[in-house]
Amino acid sequence: MLQNKLFEILSSASDDIYFYICDVKRDYSRWSKNTVADFGVPEYVYNNAAVWMEHIHPDDRETYRLDVQAVFEGKKNRHECEYRARNIKGEYVWLKCCGVMHYNENGEPVLFGGFMMRLDIHTSYDPVTHLRTANHESDWIRAILDSDQPAILMLVGVDAFRKIVNNYGYEFGNSVLFQIGQKLSALCSSLGEGCIAARFVKDEFLLILPGRTVEQAQEIFQQIKKLVQQVGAQGQTIDICVSAGAVRLPDDGRGYDTLVAKQEHALEYAKEHDRGGFCMYSAEIEQEHTRRIHLRNALAHSINNNFEGFELYFQPIVAKTSHRMTGCETLLRWKYGTEHGIRMDETIDELERSGYIKQVGEWVIDTCLQYLRRWQEREETFTVSVNVSAVQFRDAEFISRLIRKVHENGVDPRRLIVELTESATVENVDQLAGGFRELRDAGIRVSLDDFGTENSTLTLLRDLPVDEVKIDQSFILQLAPQHRVDLAIVESTIQLCNKLGVLVVVEGLETREAIDMVENYNITSMQGFYFARPMPVSEFEHHISKTYDLVN
Repeated sequence: MLQNKLFEILSSASDDIYFYICDVKRDYSRWSKNTVADFGVPEYVYNNAAVWMEHIHPDDRETYRLDVQAVFEGKKNRHECEYRARNIKGEYVWLKCCGVMHYNENGEPVLFGGFMMRLDIHTSYDPVTHLRTANHESDWIRAILDSDQPAILMLVGVDAFRKIVNNYGYEFGNSVLFQIGQKLSALCSSLGEGCIAARFVKDEFLLILPGRTVEQAQEIFQQIKKLVQQVGAQGQTIDICVSAGAVRLPDDGRGYDTLVAKQEHALEYAKEHDRGGFCMYSAEIEQEHTRRIHLRNALAHSINNNFEGFELYFQPIVAKTSHRMTGCETLLRWKYGTEHGIRMDETIDELERSGYIKQVGEWVIDTCLQYLRRWQEREETFTVSVNVSAVQFRDAEFISRLIRKVHENGVDPRRLIVELTESATVENVDQLAGGFRELRDAGIRVSLDDFGTENSTLTLLRDLPVDEVKIDQSFILQLAPQHRVDLAIVESTIQLCNKLGVLVVVEGLETREAIDMVENYNITSMQGFYFARPMPVSEFEHHISKTYDLVN
């Protein structure tokens, strides 16, 4: 029955489509010769299901078994599933396996036959999501780019995917990508002919939306957000947020590399400026991206050249009661940024995004401790505050290194104050609280800077063990009796800190009127341009312990 001329003709017609036929009653099967050559199976074999099962990837065996079993039990007429199979080289390749059962006149199964197709060769499928892969080698991508049909190309990225993998594991992450891919594929099928969902790279998916307007693409993105809002795997369900960047075809170009770059610019902009949002590419977005690349390269050059152009400035902190300088805040300055009109807050943001903040932060601490050692010999109670990014605190070794450096430099730990910028992103409050306690146990004081600028203010004050807060200057700069909202915020913040036993530093003081107002409250120290602007160390050392006269 298996000696069939048609089977032999079909099985020799292709190198990478594999045919099989099975005599059901005898459980005796025949493979095409290319299957024998590529997978090392016998051409004729009894109990073929068990033999072939050994070639299937362990993670895919149950999928294969259940589908074939359903056909042999008469629950379905057609076998069709995708799985990985080990070839003669020991490599797993993706196959799409299709088969049909043939019955005799009595309704009894007689022959089962079909074929397997290499997905990676014929359609460039992604093994994780089972979607097409979108790259410059994909024939279907080239066909779309070469056509005259207008379309929206939307790049959808999973926000904070690395965090998902870190928290739940690599396999969980792959399961998330698979589920999102299947939901996107189903959506595109419902949108009509020509709409395609494909895997791009990492946690990104490409959607081809022919004939759609920008407004329609935005509506589709809102559907996507709802579809993928929650996915589950391994008994757990998590919230998913996605962002999207898009380009117009052909308005934004035809070349693959050009369009990919523009999509990435738009997606990056969405993630940074409107996380969970949809962003169309524009020349302005590309200009901003290019500017940031130049900024990052300039930072890398400075860091790799012994922190060339970086300098520390110091601004006095003045005691409320005596108006005497009792300490200072350390502020980073960068010559390149100053010369090119780059704001310091923009530089800090880029340092944090790029990860360079860790290197620059270490340099700041090392330099600051050298000065503090010298200054504490002149004034035993003098303190120096140094800003530390939340990114630095994520380094498990950061705190132990800092404490070690304090001792190595001969610095009294009570003279150092570590300031966390309250507006910084704090992802793990418990970890940060543990770090704060470790610093305080070592004698180092901890402060919350820019206090009051974020919704998380009270949460941080509740959950983090701190010694002081610095009320953000945005509430102070225009402090006056007629500005009732700012005044109420400042008053309530000071009262709250007083009840909690937390010291209060008011920064941003520029006028005598503002000083007179805050001096009516139970605060510890003051800081601002009224007393002194930040200055380089050569100038600052002449001001140490200065007492300031409050003149009208």
